[in-house]
Amino acid sequence: MLGPSTSYPRPGDRDFFREVGPARRRYQLYVPTSHGEDRSIPLVLDLHTWRGTAQIAELFNGFANVADEAGFVLARPEAVSPGGDAPPSWKLFEDEDASYVEAVVADVQASIKVDPARIYAAGMSQGGQFAIELTSRRSAPFAAVASVAVLAHPVARAPRPTPLIAFLGRKDPIYDLGVGLDPSIFDAGVLNPPPGARPGPLGQEAGAWASVNGCGVDPVITGSVDGIERMKYQCPVGVDIEIFIHDGGHVWPGPWLDPDLADELELGPATAAIDATRTIWAFFERHPRRERGGLNE
Repeated sequence: MLGPSTSYPRPGDRDFFREVGPARRRYQLYVPTSHGEDRSIPLVLDLHTWRGTAQIAELFNGFANVADEAGFVLARPEAVSPGGDAPPSWKLFEDEDASYVEAVVADVQASIKVDPARIYAAGMSQGGQFAIELTSRRSAPFAAVASVAVLAHPVARAPRPTPLIAFLGRKDPIYDLGVGLDPSIFDAGVLNPPPGARPGPLGQEAGAWASVNGCGVDPVITGSVDGIERMKYQCPVGVDIEIFIHDGGHVWPGPWLDPDLADELELGPATAAIDATRTIWAFFERHPRRERGGLNE
């Protein structure tokens, strides 16, 4: 176990990891530079991509920078290899990784004064699907979730109404808006999926979420001069659904991702037309966990 001298990160330390559970799985813990121990603060979980790590996630989304600006604590769990030479992959539909994430949340709460009404989850690609899947597995629901570069809905268990924000690319070579997630990518990264688990096309998945959240069938769609299309459903108060479509690829939109890295990884074009990280945080900030009421105006 971690010794007392390393049990708590210094605010602003971007290289701090803790270990949890019998398997001593690690996660990255970032405490914002503005943190004061006498007040409770929000917690954001950031779930990396298939084959990713906590450090790689920061290269894509810059969440630590936004944590400093906004004053939330950031935890980045890490997937492990299923065996052999296989890359790290989330066990989306098994209890092992869901229990690990619960242990991470509990560990953060044991050392930092976290606002229990403001625990959020965000993720990219397989990490986004895992964040969504966890909405049906946690005993205490997330206040809101964000998914980047994929849209899915929980299939293993009945989902709870949950505020959702998503970002999807028109030039995504992995998640096609009209087809869904590339079956070869899904099959390579997911073991023993239940029927219907592969993320489908945008319309199908957005419609499924609208049904879960009790929203109207047809979203209001608005566009902007920089190519950003926003889909917003009329939903009961506190369970909004907002989906942003951009001209990028299988990327996290914003100023953080180096376009050359996106090209090297064959993800399609990077885009800074919208800052997904700051937009996600603004959405989270508007959505503490609360009782769900009548329709939004």
